[in-house]
Amino acid sequence: MLQIKDVHKETLSEDQIKIIIEANEAYLDLKKIAELKTLIKVPSQKVGVLRLSYNYEILYTGFVYRYVALFEGYITTWNNSNLLASSVISRTLIESTAAIHFLSEKLSNYMDNNEFEKAHKLVADMALQMKKPEKPERYGLLEIKEVHIMDALRKIQKTYPFILEEYDWLSELAHPNSMGVLGAFTKISEDKNEIQFLKESETKKWMSACLTGAIFIEIFMEEVRKAVEIAKRLKDVFGGEPETF
Repeated sequence: MLQIKDVHKETLSEDQIKIIIEANEAYLDLKKIAELKTLIKVPSQKVGVLRLSYNYEILYTGFVYRYVALFEGYITTWNNSNLLASSVISRTLIESTAAIHFLSEKLSNYMDNNEFEKAHKLVADMALQMKKPEKPERYGLLEIKEVHIMDALRKIQKTYPFILEEYDWLSELAHPNSMGVLGAFTKISEDKNEIQFLKESETKKWMSACLTGAIFIEIFMEEVRKAVEIAKRLKDVFGGEPETF
């Protein structure tokens, strides 16, 4: 669980402390979902688009497992005051949230228009895409197409207008450039002749940046709830066992 230490109480506002408390609650809810869903069996007769409800369930469950693993790393780095690592993980948490949002929004739109072949292809694209030379080119008759993370970020920006700004800020800290190397670790005197090096935990900019991870787990949980509802709709069409959570 995310700890609230004296340095946090001294540095953060009451609203920011509340974010940490709510993030802990969301983490426990998300972990419970992962613990309940450990096996998905696909009937052998489900082939092609008939596998859509199962393929989608497999994909969003993978997102849940990924997010739990990332957030556990976020907890460890936050509690150990390794705020650089927390910021890097926070950036990845944003990407994961944007990806599942992109998937759910596009899939829901296809379902509303009974475009199940397009929905089937989208799930295949997002499940099988990679940049390695050995990446799969096809899934059955479908040609695999990469979904770029910036497309997902621009889509979720329409719902949460602050996301790209937060993502850009975390990117500056994550990369070994001026902000990520000197800006976050130094205090420069007015005459520019003295450079004092600081631990990242001594600077407010790091702590505020790290809170992004705590904010986004609640947004991710909302996306998981949407995913569960979409899965139920797909199973009404294609069949399958109802959700147990």
